Amino acid sequence: MDWKHGNTLYAPGTEVAIVYKMTFNGYWYIGKKQIVSSSGKATNWKSYYGSGKRWLKHIEGNEALVSREVLYLCANKVESTYYENYELYSRHAIFQEKSMNDNVAMTANRRNTKNFKNKPETL
Repeated sequence: MDWKHGNTLYAPGTEVAIVYKMTFNGYWYIGKKQIVSSSGKATNWKSYYGSGKRWLKHIEGNEALVSREVLYLCANKVESTYYENYELYSRHAIFQEKSMNDNVAMTANRRNTKNFKNKPETL
């Protein structure tokens, strides 16, 4: 499925990276993807479906049915990292059953947050 940005199909402009949300079968995955490499060349963003192993296994063979939504157009990698982490933290992704994100910023993950004293109660 094509990438959407708002109500239109996504077409790259001057951004270097995007932050996205993909959904399939009620489950979702948030990530970031460079559109242009540091050498100025286009990346494989058109055929990209994420990097999470559990997510990729979930969508395997059904890529054409995955909804791909651009959440943020980013000027650089730092901005894309900021907004990816913002979305994952604000949605409490690692505590959500329907989230296929298993970690945030490679520090907080489903395993090391099991005993948090301050878990969000209602999600």
